[in-house]
Amino acid sequence: MLKKLLVVANNNLVGDTLTRAERVLAEQSNATKPFIKEGCLIAGGLCLKFDQNEQIVAVTIEP
Repeated sequence: MLKKLLVVANNNLVGDTLTRAERVLAEQSNATKPFIKEGCLIAGGLCLKFDQNEQIVAVTIEP
């Protein structure tokens, strides 16, 4: 999970587009392919929340 958090931070994904975030996470982390569920881009324990404009607005840890 730490590696994925570093990918998010190093690529400034908060505020970026859902499409770019999905691509960057798939390319730079060893996790399974990110998927969308209930307003989040799920990537190995992380939830990148996005708004109606498909912009990443927050990052949380999935329970």
